[in-house]
Order: sequence, then C-alpha cells, then structure tokens
Amino acid sequence: MLKGDVTTALNEPYSIVLTETSAKKLFGNADALGKTVHMNDVDYEVTGILKDIPFFSHIQFESVVSLSTVEPKIAKDQSLNKWENVYQKNFIYLLLPENSSVSAIQSRINSICAEESKLNDDAEIHVTLQPLYDIMLGEELQNAMKPALRQSSCGLLVDWRWW
Repeated sequence: MLKGDVTTALNEPYSIVLTETSAKKLFGNADALGKTVHMNDVDYEVTGILKDIPFFSHIQFESVVSLSTVEPKIAKDQSLNKWENVYQKNFIYLLLPENSSVSAIQSRINSICAEESKLNDDAEIHVTLQPLYDIMLGEELQNAMKPALRQSSCGLLVDWRWW
C-alpha cells in the first residue's frame, strides 16, 4: 500500500481503498487520503491508496470497500445473507498448508454445498477449488474475472519469437 495502514485501512464501515489511477481520476494531484468518495448515495472515507493492479493479475479493481460496510445492512435484512443473493462472480483465495489433501478439502466443500442447496429452493450451490496457476493458464471458466490465456497460445507466442 502506498498510503494508509494496510492492517487497518478496511476495518471501519464506509472506508474505501483506491488504486493510484482511481485516486487521480477522482482527486487529481491532491492527496486522496482522508477525502470522501460519494457512491450510490453513500459517503466513503479514503483510507488507503494502492499501486495499480498489474495487467496480468486475476483480480482487477479500482477500489475496495470494507466488508464491515455491508454487515449493518445484513443485520437489517437477513435475505441479503442468503445464497441466492451472492452474485456468481465470487472468488475466495486459500493458502493451503503443504501436503494438504485437495481432494479431501474439495469433498468437504461439496458436502457443505449439498447441505446448503437442500435449504435453498432458488439456487443449487457449487464451489470448485482451482490451483492459482490454472487461473491464468487454464481452461476458461464461466464467470471468470478475466479470460484465461491458453497454454497453447503461450507456446505460439514463444515460437513466433524465434522466427
């Protein structure tokens, strides 16, 4: 993080962290830290500035809002906490301990999804583990954040360089 405290920047409700480019778009050359961003009838305090996200990053964003911003809304409206309200483009990154059994973890995830699907008439829940390497160089998945670069394309790029 270029400005702000990485350990506390998103602790408080209505806090937002901007990328360098989004901070410049909103505030020009002025220091954005501590300023207010008005979005969807809500004011957010800028609590951090990040370097721009690299082009080849799987996660592309211009700002990040604290999860604690949503918690009061969920407390008032429990329907927001239901599976059918979770948009399909959700990604969770796990760092598994070495020698973890990916198949055992996937099996447990499948069990949880099956249990939750029984409780929900409006959605059938599926969650799949995918190695980080396969995100950029794997098959293209439905609802991917960004298109995968096929390994054959990488080979072609390398081969063309030698001509």
